[in-house]
Amino acid sequence: MGLNILGAKKTSSLQVALVAVLLAVLGYFAVLDTAELRADLTPVATAAEVLMPGRIGLFAVVAAAVAAFASTGNAGILSAARYPLAMSRDRLVWGRLSRLGRHGTPTSAILVTGTTMVVCILLLDVRAIAGLASAFMLLIFGLMNLAVIVMRESRIAAYDPGFRSPAYPWTQLMGIAVTLVLVLEIGLLAAVFTGGLTAACVAWYVFYARHRVTRDGAIYHLFARLGRRQDPGLDRELMEILAEQGVRGEDRFEEVVARASVVELAPGARYDDAVNAAVELLAQRLATDAEALAVRFAEDVPPAMTPVSGGVGLPYILLGGVPRPEMVIVRSQSGVVPEGDSAPVFALFFMVGDRARAGRALRILAQLTAHADQEAFLRSWNVARDEQELKEVMLADERFLSLQVGENSGSAEVAGKALRDLEERYEASP
Repeated sequence: MGLNILGAKKTSSLQVALVAVLLAVLGYFAVLDTAELRADLTPVATAAEVLMPGRIGLFAVVAAAVAAFASTGNAGILSAARYPLAMSRDRLVWGRLSRLGRHGTPTSAILVTGTTMVVCILLLDVRAIAGLASAFMLLIFGLMNLAVIVMRESRIAAYDPGFRSPAYPWTQLMGIAVTLVLVLEIGLLAAVFTGGLTAACVAWYVFYARHRVTRDGAIYHLFARLGRRQDPGLDRELMEILAEQGVRGEDRFEEVVARASVVELAPGARYDDAVNAAVELLAQRLATDAEALAVRFAEDVPPAMTPVSGGVGLPYILLGGVPRPEMVIVRSQSGVVPEGDSAPVFALFFMVGDRARAGRALRILAQLTAHADQEAFLRSWNVARDEQELKEVMLADERFLSLQVGENSGSAEVAGKALRDLEERYEASP
């Protein structure tokens, strides 16, 4: 629910901003002559000066503009600093730029970015800077459209955006074409400088960074469809993004965990024992053959799509016609070692999802990853006494209340009932 509310707030903010801009533009046309408006470089100040007596309107607009410049300038520096930070982590530039300060901020990247901006403002013409900045922003928009095409055509399972643009790929191709036209409209200097800097960046990557980069990108997943290699690191990165975004209302992460079966492995058990125990339970729920399911887990779960980190494994497969995700939780207090790995795993979450809704399964797995990455997860996991406490480790949140419903106890009457039904019943009772 929180994600839906957040999305609604973002939509409302965009709508309010759009209406405000449209009203302001209509106001300009209402108080200024069209020819005058076309030649005026400060239409907001001119319109305010016409509407308000004396210089009050002009001073108000100037004060608002200064405050807005300070805010957007600060936000611009902070957001621009993310570029050298990310490039440094990918070994494209100096490694020191990826270091964080004591407050968790990329201090070095912010200092370099801010200093570069100050030097450009002091040494270059302001209008030229504005033109170049606009050209670079347009270039970024064009590359974003190109990235959408690459990501879609790569068909990466972990790529599951919350919004998919209509009329694909014509919308993106139009965006790229319009971007190029607008860059040329800004002026020859902006176009030449943008093209030259782009060529310099390509040369920088080819001669300096290519042999230092630890991953490639989504384009290699597109190449994989043509018989070339993939980039396994991208799958992990997309899983991290899914974990940051959280699950959606349709995913029902809590329901999947609460419904899951739990298996406790005996000391000395192997990873194969965990697989066999999990597929037996999953086969019963899915009404399928356990042996065929085991084969799928053995053959169709590549290491890149099974993030194992900090003693936690998330093996999953996608089948056709699965009505809802099913999960089996396996705990091994002594640890099991998957084939081809050397680190022991203490928590395994075997899941089967629907191939037609792969994103749903991946968002649930990403949420599991977010829980498992917490520092105290394994400590709480290993000391849990029973199935209920194991699930509480995954559902630890102020929104949840855990209770046991016994068949021969006073709580038996609430078994199988929705909370809303219980609320209506107890509100109606004396």
